[in-house]
Amino acid sequence: MVEDSFWIVMQDESVDTPVLGVFRSEAEASAYSEAVSGLHSGKTYYARFEIGYRYHDESVLKNIRH
Repeated sequence: MVEDSFWIVMQDESVDTPVLGVFRSEAEASAYSEAVSGLHSGKTYYARFEIGYRYHDESVLKNIRH
């Protein structure tokens, strides 16, 4: 089975490094977010992101190459 989404744990204390971790499941993201929430003065939260899958056959790649 191909996964089509992932979970990112973020914080809003610093805009320089907002992403704290990337996880396969909501349960993992939730547990991590809770575990690190005390390390940041701002909010720690998580969200689901869907990713797409695209396949190009070799003919498409040949047209891109010069």
